[in-house]
Amino acid sequence: MTYNYTENDIVKFIYRDMEAVDYCELLFSLDDNPELKSTYEQLVGEKNTLPEVSYLPSQDSTHMIIAYSKL
Repeated sequence: MTYNYTENDIVKFIYRDMEAVDYCELLFSLDDNPELKSTYEQLVGEKNTLPEVSYLPSQDSTHMIIAYSKL
């Protein structure tokens, strides 16, 4: 069975945010479908250009979350 993957499917694949079976199916599809592989390579390239971002919540935010979780 052939499946038409979307860019969203490929993004999920890149970030390993899909079921293992779906991941394996898309992995094998990359070998069989040059257009899909090209899209994958393009999206990986774009992902690699994104800056590394790390956010830390403020101490007030952390306290509010902890207080809320105790309700």
